[in-house]
Amino acid sequence: MEETKELATIYSSYDYKSFKVLTYNRKKNEHLVDALKGSIETHGFLMPILVTQINADGEYFIVDGQHRFWAAEAIGEAVKYAVIDIEEDKLPVLVSSINTIGKKWGPQDYQKMYVLLKKPGHLILDDFMKANAISLNETLLLFSIRGGANAGKMRGFRDGTLSILDEETEKAQAKWANAWAVVNSSPAWEGFKDDKTFRMAAILLTGMSGYVQDRMIGQLETKAARVVKCATCMDYQNLFIQVYNISLQAANRLMLTTRAV
Repeated sequence: MEETKELATIYSSYDYKSFKVLTYNRKKNEHLVDALKGSIETHGFLMPILVTQINADGEYFIVDGQHRFWAAEAIGEAVKYAVIDIEEDKLPVLVSSINTIGKKWGPQDYQKMYVLLKKPGHLILDDFMKANAISLNETLLLFSIRGGANAGKMRGFRDGTLSILDEETEKAQAKWANAWAVVNSSPAWEGFKDDKTFRMAAILLTGMSGYVQDRMIGQLETKAARVVKCATCMDYQNLFIQVYNISLQAANRLMLTTRAV
């Protein structure tokens, strides 16, 4: 059994200007800062933040603990910190990993970080979102970036190695064109056609195996009133499928999947 080794020294500093917050980390949560201020005032600064130096200016970039740093700065408390060595190109993955485990990073957090770092795959997603005025979740669905059979794409999205081919972008654009045509099929839907759950249902519908766009558009010309405002994406998708399947032989009918969106 190896002897106990000292891996890091805990330092203390009032030099707040020497600490830098990474631009691609999460946004400041004022409620969390206030809660941490109260904790630090009562119990002291017990949990050191993790920092690293990635340039020769002597600045410390916060890897974990930015909210504890902001709380300490706000009340004039010394910041306790430990310095770790990490290569700059590996820093985003470490930051996202720490936050995923402790604070449940979501798709928006990864997308923001990797766009700021100019990762090619994420820049393609960003351009697609802006060009079509749609959400990140809609975009991920159109590019089939999720779990299951496409888990590799989701891993790339999370670790910054996402690669998107031109034909994948073209396919996603075609999917969105079909979904957009469905969404805009009826003036009766004006009150909810911009709901994200409604548009997500249209995307899922048009991507189903055996789906025929012309048939759906034709059905909606006379049966759009059967699709009413719903609370969930699955409810909307179920109504779409019911309309699609009217007067259709069993072998050609669409079946609602149970996959969560």
